[in-house]
Amino acid sequence: MIWEAVTQAGSIYFYMAVLSALFATGRRRQAIGLSYLFALSALTVAITKEIFTTPRPPLHTEPTYGFPSGHTALSAALASFFLERKTFFLLAVPLLVGLSRIMLSEHYPIDVAGGLAIGLAGGALLKRIFDGNYERYLKAEQKYRTELLILLYLAFASTFLLSFHTTVYSNYTGLIIGLFTGILLNREPEGEKGIWRGLIALSGFLILLLPIQDTSLIYLSHFLLGAWVSYLGPLTADLLESAGKKN
Repeated sequence: MIWEAVTQAGSIYFYMAVLSALFATGRRRQAIGLSYLFALSALTVAITKEIFTTPRPPLHTEPTYGFPSGHTALSAALASFFLERKTFFLLAVPLLVGLSRIMLSEHYPIDVAGGLAIGLAGGALLKRIFDGNYERYLKAEQKYRTELLILLYLAFASTFLLSFHTTVYSNYTGLIIGLFTGILLNREPEGEKGIWRGLIALSGFLILLLPIQDTSLIYLSHFLLGAWVSYLGPLTADLLESAGKKN
């Protein structure tokens, strides 16, 4: 069904696929900005859902509350981060994703409107922050790398234990912690690299999607997926590139 295909443009996996290609091809500035945007949008959506606890339409299949729409928020965030005069057409994507959520009976129009507001505002905010403070961010990342990795380890340990009690939002937390662990481990300088590297990263990404639906592994599989996006994917491309040069 066409709406089921359209709605995937707002999934966390589509967002991660875009990030995977950006990290692997050396577009680290954009990738890091979008990583923080993902964390901001996902956490805002999750917290807002728990505050309002609004029901979804009767025929829904998602286990979480309705307001706001997470798919719409993520697609709007992604579009707004790349939004310029020449790319104004990108706004059509979150609008179509929002419409698909209504047509699939997953959300009411007010849920979609809330998701659009969160995504567009978050994207505009993060883009503005990173445009003027990226170099400052890199210095802080380098200075406090060890301390940040320790914090991520503690976050992993605590949220991993919580994932045994509930699988709700385990995908979000696993992805975020894995993603930022990889960012801190990845010390590659920014610089555009071959498109084939992106294809390698995306191939591994698709393979890692296979165990995603196993609820007993949902936290660990998403953690690994996040780490692949920001670290393991680019590392694999580096290793294959080095092997190719030797041969």
